[in-house]
Amino acid sequence: MAKHTEININAPDMGKKSGEIDLLELLDSDTLQKLQDAFSDLVGVAAITTRANGSPVTQGSNFSDFCFKYTRNTELGRERCEYCDMYGAELALENKSSVSYYCHAGLIDFSAPIMAGDEMVGSFTGGQVLTEPPDEEKTRSIAKELGIDPDLYWEEIQKVNIISEEDITKATDFLYTLANILSDMAYTKYLLVDAAKELKASAKMKSDFLANMSHEIRTPMNAVIGMAEMALRENLTPAAKEYLAQIKSSGKSLLAIINDILDFSKIESGKMDIVPVEYETLSVFHDVSNMVMTRLADKNVEFILDIAPDIPLTMFGDDNRIKQIVLNLANNAVKFTNEGQVRIRVEALKMPQNMTELQIAVEDTGIGIKPDEISRIFESFQQVDTKRNRNVEGTGLGLAICKNLASAMDGKLWLESEYGKGTTFYVTLPQMIVDDTPSVDMTPVKNTYVMSLFRNSYMTGQMGEDCGKLNVPYIKFLNIKELERFDERVREKFGRSLDPEKDEIFLFLDKASLTPRCEEFLSEYTYIKPVMVVDFSTTMDTSEDIIMVSKPLSVMQISRIIHHEDIAGNINIEDDETVFYAPDANILIVDDNAINLTVAEGLLEPLKMRIDTAQSAKEALSKLDNPEKKYDIIFMDHMMPEVDGVEATRLIRRFHPDYDDVPIIALTANAVEGARNLFLREGMNDFVAKPIEVRIITQKVKQYLPVEKILKTYNKADEERRNDAGLEIPVIDGIDTENAVRMLGGVKLFDSVIKEYYRTIEKKHNKINDLFENEDWKNYTIEVHALKSSSRQIGCNDIADAAMALEKAGNDNDISYIKEHNKETMDKLIALKEALKDYCEEETVAVSDKDKKNIDSDKKNEAFAKLREALENLDMDMMEEIMDDLHNYRLEGAQADMFSNLKEAVADIDFDRCESILDEWIKIEE
Repeated sequence: MAKHTEININAPDMGKKSGEIDLLELLDSDTLQKLQDAFSDLVGVAAITTRANGSPVTQGSNFSDFCFKYTRNTELGRERCEYCDMYGAELALENKSSVSYYCHAGLIDFSAPIMAGDEMVGSFTGGQVLTEPPDEEKTRSIAKELGIDPDLYWEEIQKVNIISEEDITKATDFLYTLANILSDMAYTKYLLVDAAKELKASAKMKSDFLANMSHEIRTPMNAVIGMAEMALRENLTPAAKEYLAQIKSSGKSLLAIINDILDFSKIESGKMDIVPVEYETLSVFHDVSNMVMTRLADKNVEFILDIAPDIPLTMFGDDNRIKQIVLNLANNAVKFTNEGQVRIRVEALKMPQNMTELQIAVEDTGIGIKPDEISRIFESFQQVDTKRNRNVEGTGLGLAICKNLASAMDGKLWLESEYGKGTTFYVTLPQMIVDDTPSVDMTPVKNTYVMSLFRNSYMTGQMGEDCGKLNVPYIKFLNIKELERFDERVREKFGRSLDPEKDEIFLFLDKASLTPRCEEFLSEYTYIKPVMVVDFSTTMDTSEDIIMVSKPLSVMQISRIIHHEDIAGNINIEDDETVFYAPDANILIVDDNAINLTVAEGLLEPLKMRIDTAQSAKEALSKLDNPEKKYDIIFMDHMMPEVDGVEATRLIRRFHPDYDDVPIIALTANAVEGARNLFLREGMNDFVAKPIEVRIITQKVKQYLPVEKILKTYNKADEERRNDAGLEIPVIDGIDTENAVRMLGGVKLFDSVIKEYYRTIEKKHNKINDLFENEDWKNYTIEVHALKSSSRQIGCNDIADAAMALEKAGNDNDISYIKEHNKETMDKLIALKEALKDYCEEETVAVSDKDKKNIDSDKKNEAFAKLREALENLDMDMMEEIMDDLHNYRLEGAQADMFSNLKEAVADIDFDRCESILDEWIKIEE
């Protein structure tokens, strides 16, 4: 066991020390609180930030009741806690490394000093954990000293998290790294107060330091996130699952903060490279648009993309940095706009010597900026109008980064704003023209007319502008009454009626405008071609042929439609096999088996519902506590460790009255006669038998989902044909693939399910054998039950039958049968892994050695650079894509070994190991 320092609270020097500098003079409490909260949520320990004398400057994050309600709630306890926080930080300062220690109440804490130069101005403390069960006698003795009821004190300490020494070490190192960052920030501010000249030098030093310490900051974070990703694939305790649930959002938050700090420090130290390449101009802004649209999904804000059609097709510049600037500005606009519009306007001003000035404006109708705050909007670590914007996350670095990036590309960034009405940011960037062809086809189209019927005035206005740019005759209709005066309006506008035989007429409209009266109009004017402008979540149910285009509507889309290019598919009338969408439905799936979750999610994915998963009853119950989300249906696994599905249902019905009427549907591999009545008696509404069939589970969703959330939209057979186009049902020895594909609804889902099964075979085998060796028959029975259902799901009936027999023996307490047949079943499982190898690793053997290409040094260096970028961004999807690409090349000897090792590390989501192998590979190449 690791040694943790014991603090002597009766030491002669015990007492509060007073520093000359107050921590809050250097760092504002909001920044400290946000960073502390993110650290606490990510690592899963309590945290607090204090002055040098131990007095807190933040609210404690995730404090246990043992500490918050009892220990710190007494005068003596609070004094001792502050002393421990102070003393722990001083120990870390003396050791020049992270230090863990036992606090006066017996818990393990770890502290790191926040320094301003040579003076400690505060401490960053985490912990309130144990590595082994507490000592009852000692706990009761401390309770008496503090004047606390010993029984209550003992009861509360038993609720404190118990974690491993390894996790404490990683959390401690991470905390120390973050404290170093805070120290540099504090030191910078200290020098500013002291002298402006000293400030400049120290800021440069800080920036150099941060720009070179990416590895030091990311290493503990890689470990935490990587371990969490791996843990999600395992069967863990409910407490561990609660911990992991927080990592998903908190990790992203903390990573964003660190990325902003690193980007800014690289800019200040001159290490932010600008890498110009040839790029297609419109692709930059459409990529940004797609990302912005997802952020606007829940807002009453229209996104407008206003692009000049004559902008050059191809330019030469750093498209990634341009995207970074525009996306940052657009995200800011979304953040501070609750109604109205966010508009991106792009033009190009021709300049001498084959150059152009790219002119970008990002405009919003948000809250605006006060005149006296505009001057400091581009300063680092600044957030304006903090009282009004206290709930808006961010470091205050984004705009400073944008301005510096624009300057690095010889451009400019400035703004205009009216408080309460909105803001416009302007960016100008000189770019070299590669291909001066207009990005949008502006060829005149004869006898073509465009009309619009939008409820949104911003869309109507932009439509008129875009048609003007394309020189296409245009009429706007503001409502259905105006549209019904179609012939009269046309004659007023064009001085003649339109000829259905010669003229082509497009009517652009949004979903809200497609009323029964509008449909009646379209049925009368059949020569008018309707074009529906929809966002990504919109679904339709109509018998009319309608051209569909996605928001934001742009001049490029209008041009393609009138020139009959790249028009999206039509929507057709539904038939008996029509499947539905339910984009507003919230579904919770609870199952301790990752394969079963993969199956259920995959089967329900075409319905476009919002699906959450939980791998234990306790995790599921915690999700029901979220006041901002209520589930419409809960699918509950019958057999789970610790708390099974029936008991979980009882707890939901008893302690969550708002879920009294919410359907709970059992997922069970024991669908014997009378099972439905059994589940009904226990508070459930129905059951779905495992292995799950797509038809059955879809029927249950349709049966129990509120009618208003069901939108019939597409033909099932057509959808299945699209999903499995060109895919044949595989033939695998020992697997009934035809039946498995039928149950799962397609080859693609079968492919993902069987590969997940293959990936977990060894862990499943080892876990069952461990339970067998430890004679833990209760959990052994649960594990072979899971093996039975997952094997049946992929069509491996031999192992499913063997596991079913073992499960029956476990339920009957027939230990002799288990001991006689366990090895036989486990041997079958290992044999199956070998049988599945060719199919499940087909991506790595798809290209034969003779067909592989030789790899040159440029290709390797490009791959290494992309791998390094993916590692820095913790982007495992990108890593997998690069590895798939490398597999197409001939690698021999040490290269082949490095590739194999790196592929395995990527599969295990082990960021540290990936980085180590990549470093070794690069060293070999040198």
